[in-house]
Amino acid sequence: MQLHYPAPPAEVPAEVTQPSEAFAGNIRKVIFAIALFALVYLAMVLIALWLTIWCFSLGWMLIRFSPSFWTLLIGGGIMSMGGMVMFFLIKFIFTGSGGNETHGIELREEDEPELFDFIRRVAEDVGTHFPRKIYLIPEVNASVFHSSSFWSLFFTVRKNLNIGLGLVNSLNVSEFKSVLAHEFGHFSQESMRLGSYVYYVNQAIYNMLYQNTGWAGAVETIAGVHAILAMFAQIAVWIVMGIQWVLQRMYGFINRQYLSLSREMEFHADAVAASVAGSNNMIQALRQVTIGSQTYQQTIERCNELLNRNTAPANFYSSQLVVTAHFARSNELQLNHGVPVATRDFLERQRQARVVFKNQWASHPTEEEREASLQAIGLQAEVDDAPAWVLFRQSERWQQELTRYLYREVKPSGELKVLETPDFGAQYEADMAKFQLPAVFNGYYNSHYLAETDLEAIRLHTTPETFEQGRLDALFRENLSANMGMIQNDINTLQAIIDGQIDTQTFDFDGQKQPKSEAETVKTQLEAELAELQAEQGRRDAEALRFFYALGLAAGNNNAERLLHAYRELYILAALKKRFDTAAQETYFTVHHLSANDFEIPPNDLAGFFQKVKQVNEPELRTIFRDMVEAGWPAAELREKLETFLSTAVEYQYGNVAHRGNLEKLILILNEAGPALGVEYFQRLKTMTEIQAGLVPAA
Repeated sequence: MQLHYPAPPAEVPAEVTQPSEAFAGNIRKVIFAIALFALVYLAMVLIALWLTIWCFSLGWMLIRFSPSFWTLLIGGGIMSMGGMVMFFLIKFIFTGSGGNETHGIELREEDEPELFDFIRRVAEDVGTHFPRKIYLIPEVNASVFHSSSFWSLFFTVRKNLNIGLGLVNSLNVSEFKSVLAHEFGHFSQESMRLGSYVYYVNQAIYNMLYQNTGWAGAVETIAGVHAILAMFAQIAVWIVMGIQWVLQRMYGFINRQYLSLSREMEFHADAVAASVAGSNNMIQALRQVTIGSQTYQQTIERCNELLNRNTAPANFYSSQLVVTAHFARSNELQLNHGVPVATRDFLERQRQARVVFKNQWASHPTEEEREASLQAIGLQAEVDDAPAWVLFRQSERWQQELTRYLYREVKPSGELKVLETPDFGAQYEADMAKFQLPAVFNGYYNSHYLAETDLEAIRLHTTPETFEQGRLDALFRENLSANMGMIQNDINTLQAIIDGQIDTQTFDFDGQKQPKSEAETVKTQLEAELAELQAEQGRRDAEALRFFYALGLAAGNNNAERLLHAYRELYILAALKKRFDTAAQETYFTVHHLSANDFEIPPNDLAGFFQKVKQVNEPELRTIFRDMVEAGWPAAELREKLETFLSTAVEYQYGNVAHRGNLEKLILILNEAGPALGVEYFQRLKTMTEIQAGLVPAA
């Protein structure tokens, strides 16, 4: 078997792989943050130890010199207060870290000697050691990990490598080499050991902030003995709350520093990859991973749909290539060995955010930042565009094993039917065709409810017209819904900045840096733009109807009346779906928050939301379900469930407790009725657009 191994760049300056000053500076900051935590924690422990000794001494003195029932209670309460605080600070030591750090299958050299040889050569080119173990995992990902044990804090531990088959499914050989070189760049970073320290610090802080069930139970037990003990227990709780306040700030400080270092580690690993595989291949690998992640998720969603039919693909990864091919056709991307070639233009259309902020909680730089850094390095290497699978001797075996791994916890309701890839592809394409609108409309109708137009006025005041290509192009030259969606995302980002949910003092808007104080002004500007686009969309909806009705009149054969009927049916269902969406969203919101409160209804805003669900939303949903049943279009199984629900009087509250079971039944029926409404709405939209498309002369 011929080994594919693309040559590295011809001349690589030594400084390319040298850690930057920012990298070194962040290492110093992380070391300082860990040392500061150690000092703060040690100080708290010493203070708690002093408090414990003082409490035990004082309590013992009270009991010894004036023994009585009351001094026993008071002395015992004082001693327990000190003990509770001290135990709170050290209890994390007795908690195991637990858990495996991989979720796949181990790969051995005798099974894939060519792949191991390839990986060994990449490691040698990077100048680092070969992985301790190599695992295959399902996802579009590759990662480095090592066992987080106590000894890893002090000694170098050999690292392991995860390789995702979803990743292999998305890359060519050169791109795969660049991703491996990136991971081996992490192998060479001694700063990774700091991750172990941060991991243990986070474990300790997390334990003291959130894993307090046993401690709280002990405090409640002591407090339940007598009111005097309860008083001292409450003092201990107040002290612990103060400790937690300090810990929360330390957690934020440590992790901000470490995540900043993590981003610099990614830049450095990218530079290592560029030195071994070329900037061009690492840039393209990043782009391919973006598309691969989308098609992997779409394949997961498709497999979940098939599970409802007790069906599963024989090979998830060949099925992913089916989904990938459809994705490429839909987005007009070139296929190379069955994999779409991600272009910069395509990805930029997906990333058109006008409001950008520096996310200090991100572990990785943005794709744009990484690409710009790699472009600046500017190292070119040869491209071997053979699929990365050529490096595997037993690709089919691993694909099937990982397919079984993905389904390891699935419990089908009946016998699971296995779909071979050709059958998977045929079903997928047939189902996708059901949910595709005519291409002539450029996605215009995909994502919005049509503005209602007076259909009788259209009938009375429209005259026959001949087709004009320029008019069609003007109406559908751009997808206004996509533009509005991007503006709405920017508005949401600004609102999060205003509310403090995004912790930043500046943001970029249209490439210009703005202070946080300008967020409200920019938000107002974007809201005005959004309103203008919404109005323009409404005008285009009405103009499109007039245009196609006029063409229908010219064509005769009752086309115009068929079109008006299709619009009327669409308007009716759109109104029904809007009503459903409003009532369902409010119900979902309320039930989610009730579940967080163990279905008790506290006397706050949640009580008001719950009353609205009972008195407004649920009756509205019943009316909608009745309309669906009377219309007769839901599938028989769903129609039967709706009829059963409508024939039953349901209680949603007992005293101050919501009826968990009945609310869960309501949610289950919503989860079925919502998609059914969506499918019916889309089918009516499809009917309308196909009538319109039929009025456009063939090219």
